Amino acid sequence: MHNTTCESDFFAGVIVPACWLLHTASCMGEIKVECYAGYKADQRPLRFTLGGNVFTVENVEDQWYSPSAIYFRVRANDGNLYILRHDENEDSWTLDAFRAGTREPRQFSEP
Repeated sequence: MHNTTCESDFFAGVIVPACWLLHTASCMGEIKVECYAGYKADQRPLRFTLGGNVFTVENVEDQWYSPSAIYFRVRANDGNLYILRHDENEDSWTLDAFRAGTREPRQFSEP
């Protein structure tokens, strides 16, 4: 897979697969998601694999519904934000959006 650096505001200079910049669904849509299953299946994402890399969901920052899908805005362990879409009718997941995150420096307290 060919990588490139994007100059758009959306990706803010992050190195991403070139096909993301062309918005090809075949590349963006290739995602595997592991979920927590509580009172229902696929209640919320825990981990996802994208481009051969495994990301752990640190925080589900938002969740919303459409008639046939549930969307999750998650912050992964790489500090980036991802919008994951679960199509409940087809039981399939897609990556709908990505935004490079910025991690704030951790504050350390004096002993």
